[in-house]
Amino acid sequence: MTNVWHLFEYVAYAFATKKLRSATIESHLSAIKFFHRISRGFELDTTHPVLVNALKGAARSHSDAGNQATVRRPVSWEMLMAGEKLIPTWQTGGRVLWLALCASFCFLTRASEMFAETRSRVHETYCLRRADVAFFSGKFQLTAAQWSAADRVEVRFRGSKGDQLRKGAVLTRVRRGPAMRAGEGGGAVDLMIELMSCYLFLPSSAPLVAFGVGNGRWSMWTQQQATTALRKVVALAGVRAEEYALHSLRIGGATHLSAGGATPEVLQREGRWASDAYKTYVRSHGMDASWVADVMAEETISGGIQPGQGTEWGRVNPPLDLTRQT
Repeated sequence: MTNVWHLFEYVAYAFATKKLRSATIESHLSAIKFFHRISRGFELDTTHPVLVNALKGAARSHSDAGNQATVRRPVSWEMLMAGEKLIPTWQTGGRVLWLALCASFCFLTRASEMFAETRSRVHETYCLRRADVAFFSGKFQLTAAQWSAADRVEVRFRGSKGDQLRKGAVLTRVRRGPAMRAGEGGGAVDLMIELMSCYLFLPSSAPLVAFGVGNGRWSMWTQQQATTALRKVVALAGVRAEEYALHSLRIGGATHLSAGGATPEVLQREGRWASDAYKTYVRSHGMDASWVADVMAEETISGGIQPGQGTEWGRVNPPLDLTRQT
């Protein structure tokens, strides 16, 4: 119980002094628990009612203060495709930026996995490199000159926020038709080929978001720049751009998969979620709304009678004689 009270004191400090949100405090508790598990060999009880209620209280306090976190909206594939027209305004490396946004949607990546923290810094483990992408035809890996013949692409994630033990994961996308240019019907395989082909001179250790700037030098697109670009893309659809950020790509990818009929197991695997957190990423989509509207308007399902309409409990018509022997 002593450990629980120490954790409670930390929750109180993080909330009252550091002004952290309950979700942030909860993630800190998870990190503390993970550290003790690995370095000390014992489990902290972060699910104790004292801590759970403290976090609930923090959440209610933020809500009552009218200081709710911004709800990120899901980006759609149609939005991204319409954003291709903005590439010239992004100048050098603009196509790399647009393709990276599309790839982030297709592979449900987190911001740190696709984009640099600054122009000179990427996450050492999380950020995808060119060496983490491979193209195949059947069981054979292809060279750069053969990429156009690929029937699938495999992307290796060496680690992630949800994979602190660095077990890694590999996601595969298959080409379902003829090779097509990204933006003209091409899918994940085509856009990854184009992304990798933009600057072939880049070393295998370079991030996917790297682009040439002349004289053999290269730079990287940062998370801040990518967020600004994404908001310009979604603004073309007439929506509130401030409700979108790079996480909207991950949310949009998960929602798109759900609309296509993906099972919970597929969603969890493709998003590389270690828990059922994927449920918060799947938002209502057009197919859901259409199905609900059709069902609610379909009277034949209930014969036009709603529950409780024209019925009397305790009466059976025709009466049944339960004592009668057949």
